[in-house]
Amino acid sequence: MQFKRKVVFFTLFIALVLLCSSIEKVYSSAYKNWSGAWLTNQGELNLKQDGKKISGTYSVNKEIRGQVEGKILGELGFVVRGKYYQGMDSGMFKLRLVDGDESFQGWLKSSDNTWNGRRLSVSESNLRQQEMTILNNSPYHITALFVCPANSEKWQEVLGGAQLRHGRQRNIVFNLNNNVSTWDIKVVDSSGNFTVFQNLKIDPEFTSIDYYYKNRSGRIQFAVG
Repeated sequence: MQFKRKVVFFTLFIALVLLCSSIEKVYSSAYKNWSGAWLTNQGELNLKQDGKKISGTYSVNKEIRGQVEGKILGELGFVVRGKYYQGMDSGMFKLRLVDGDESFQGWLKSSDNTWNGRRLSVSESNLRQQEMTILNNSPYHITALFVCPANSEKWQEVLGGAQLRHGRQRNIVFNLNNNVSTWDIKVVDSSGNFTVFQNLKIDPEFTSIDYYYKNRSGRIQFAVG
């Protein structure tokens, strides 16, 4: 009789473990999907999701720039918060899914350093990340900076919504398609005007964009080194 009780107890215990495991799997699958590649203003972000845990790397032209480790917040998983490691530097980051889970908005290190991105599709495998420094040598603040293929209206904003003040510089990352040979750049400044620079060839070796004024009009110049 005692043996039967032990068998029944053991059977119930196994059933309970399996039930809890099944519930955990169902619960985990209910989280939003963060896994995959994302094109961001900090480089390409590759994430791996394991339940509520998130890990991955962000890189520019396949060269790893930093690592992230985080955790999904909330029951559905719209938000991820965690820590980044970039060389000797480290800090916090926070991201939130938007646009039907195909994009995210957030920050890296501080709320002043925006981190925005969109999910990378398979058809975009020819994209590369161009990392450059924008130098604002104009008499105005740059309020927005856009890049798009020549004669296209698919602009990508690369300043993350934060203005670049007169006399300052900032590192930026934007995405270029290797199959497109010429690009347009649009600069909006605090004078209230915007200038579109058309049919530009952006070499992968370029490291900076100098925005300045000449004859009362905005100009840009690429440089290496």
